[in-house]
Parts: sequence; C-alpha cells; structure tokens
Amino acid sequence: MISIEEGALKVVQTCAAVRPGERVLVITDKERPEEVARALAEAVRRVGAETTVAIIPAGGPPGGEPPADVAVAMGEHDVVLAPTTRSMFHADATRAAAARGVRVVSLTNCGITTLTTGGIEADFEALEERCLAIAARLTAARNLFVSSPAGTVLRASLDGRSGLANTALCRRPGEVTGCPTIEAFIAPVEGSAEGTLVIDGSTPFGVLLTPIEITVAGGVATVIRGGPHPNPLVKALDETAHSGSRVIAEFALGLNPLARVVGNLIEDEGAYGTGHFALGSNTNMGGLNWAPTHIDMIYMRPSVRLDDQLLMRDGELVD
Repeated sequence: MISIEEGALKVVQTCAAVRPGERVLVITDKERPEEVARALAEAVRRVGAETTVAIIPAGGPPGGEPPADVAVAMGEHDVVLAPTTRSMFHADATRAAAARGVRVVSLTNCGITTLTTGGIEADFEALEERCLAIAARLTAARNLFVSSPAGTVLRASLDGRSGLANTALCRRPGEVTGCPTIEAFIAPVEGSAEGTLVIDGSTPFGVLLTPIEITVAGGVATVIRGGPHPNPLVKALDETAHSGSRVIAEFALGLNPLARVVGNLIEDEGAYGTGHFALGSNTNMGGLNWAPTHIDMIYMRPSVRLDDQLLMRDGELVD
C-alpha cells in the first residue's frame, strides 16, 4: 500500500509523463472524493506544471460526453486527467482532444483506494512489453474463440482489425490510456459475434453476485438474463434508445497482476485472469459502431483461441 500522494504522483509522473510548464486539466465530479482531485492537482504542481480543476455533472451513461465548455477546454491543455464517475475514455470529446495532441488519462470511478492499493502499485513500465505483445497477436489474428467456466462460448471475426494496448502509460502526443488498468483490446468486426456471454465479474454498476447471461446474434446482444433485479445494465441500455448500444464493441484481456475485481471498473477490467467484452461505441478503437455509451462487462477465467493458437487457458497466458 502507498500513500494517496505517492499514487497521485505516480499517475502524474509515470503514467502521464507531465513536464514542467505543461498545462494540465483535472476533470472530476461531486461523486468522486475531493481528496482524489486535490492529490492529483498537488502532484501536478509538484512537478512544476500548471493545473486547472473542472467539476462536471456525475450523471449520464458510461462513455458519455462532458459539458461543451469542458470538452473545449480539454483541447486547450497538454494533459487531461479524468477521475470521473462515468468513463470518459470512449467519449467523442476525448478523441477530439487526442487529435489535437492532448494526452488523456482516464481514471474512471477513482477513489482513494484506487490511488493507494492494488493495480496502482504495479510496475507499469516493466509490464508494457507483454501488453504490446498481446495486442500484436490480436492484430495478427483473423478469428476469435472465447470460453469460460461460467458458460461463455463466443466466436467473432477480428479480420482487418488492429489490437491495441492500454499500458497505463501516456507519454506521446495524442495518447489516451486508462489507469491503473493494463489490457490488450480490439474491436471485433461488427455483425460477426455469435454465442453466449456469461458475465460473472462486474459491470460499471458493481461486482456481480448473480451472473448475467447475454445471447449474442449477428454481433448484437439480443437477450439479457439474470444479474440483479432490476438490472442496471438493461436499464442503461434501454435509456440510450439507440440500437448501437447493444453492439459487441470490444474484446479485451486484463494484464495487471496487482489489480483486483472490486467493483471499480478501471481496476476490474485490468485484473490479470479476467476478460471483458463491451457493448456500444468502438469508433475510437478502429471499429465502425458509434453509440452514446460504452459499457464494459468483466468475466472470470477466460480461455482464448486466436485462429488455431491457444492464447489463454482458464485465465492464464499459455506462453
């Protein structure tokens, strides 16, 4: 365990590579502990950079947009740190800021423990090479087959898609990363996913005590059963009133050995031994489906085959 000051400084120095004189925008909301934004802002000042804190509404779907004035401000800074309740990783505002060379670190649902224990304690630089290697294998594959002990059995095409690496490091202009997650991910070809997903880890709405079973046909979640009642996942999808919100948008594997599934998405999705699929928008990762939301769903102990090669067995990489 480290102090919140140490964790914040690691985000600023190691992950975001903030340099003296840079302008840093910290975006948060009133559902996040004040100590988090304060620690990040103080860490920015410690490295000799300038900081501004913007407080936005906490509501809205995962992957939703910030207010228009904050979206503009994002493009006017060198670095954006986003400890927000709803993920900004997949927001159009984030993509627009990155296109202007802004480095963006998403710290979704970040609490005090996010900066003091678990995934934040990982050696991000030492783990970077493995993450990049798994992303390269996703790029090289044409077909994906995934199963899990809970009952996931799903196939999808990856043909022509590029694997991406979230290393928690954001050092070059225009890079976007989540922290403390470490993951390799890819956008499956829209319309190609077929099978059943059994989500037994977590969603943005917390750890699951009862698994959610999702029937996937033609790349779309057609039937959703189980989970809590009423199911906040179904509610969030229905509230978007957008057909693209149910499209299989992402396949990913968690690669941070110190991250845990604790009901905090930015840590859960990076935990080694887990996989996740997402529903919704994937245009920021080379996909073709835009939606007003992006909802990640974590499941445990995946077995993954890329074409005819086994990549992972019961949550363990095979080579």
